[in-house]
Amino acid sequence: MMMITKIIVSLLFVGQALAQVVIDDRTFSVPNFPCMKCHSEIKTSTPTFPLPKPHEDLKFKHMEDVKNCKLCHDQNDRDKLRLINEKKISFNDSHLLCIQCHGEKGPDFRSGAHGKQVGSWEGVKHRYTCVECHNPHAPKFPQWKADPPPIHPNRKTGAKH
Repeated sequence: MMMITKIIVSLLFVGQALAQVVIDDRTFSVPNFPCMKCHSEIKTSTPTFPLPKPHEDLKFKHMEDVKNCKLCHDQNDRDKLRLINEKKISFNDSHLLCIQCHGEKGPDFRSGAHGKQVGSWEGVKHRYTCVECHNPHAPKFPQWKADPPPIHPNRKTGAKH
């Protein structure tokens, strides 16, 4: 059964709510979820790298000097993430974990300016969380080479500024 975590944003127009914004359940897309099916028997304190199966392909390029799974994952309940204040949260609320360090993105995420949001002006909108675009273990996007400037139809080379 698919559960939906909802963040409800009311867009008011003459006192009427126009849209509802939801964040869909993402636990079905987390490999090997629920984690406790294995981690209830496997007790780890400090991770050793490379990680054992099924995490052997995990490339950790986020706060590389820390390399501590417990910074984000709850040590006792691997089906939950852990905030700095030690509050447990669902994987569906991972954006709350991200904005602890990337707080400048929080208001933009909540307003729909950062991240992807699909839907219409009226009705339900679906907002993607950080991890639907960024790999939480290696979130930086690779550098892209910019496209060349457009070529004016009357010139043979790109425009110079």
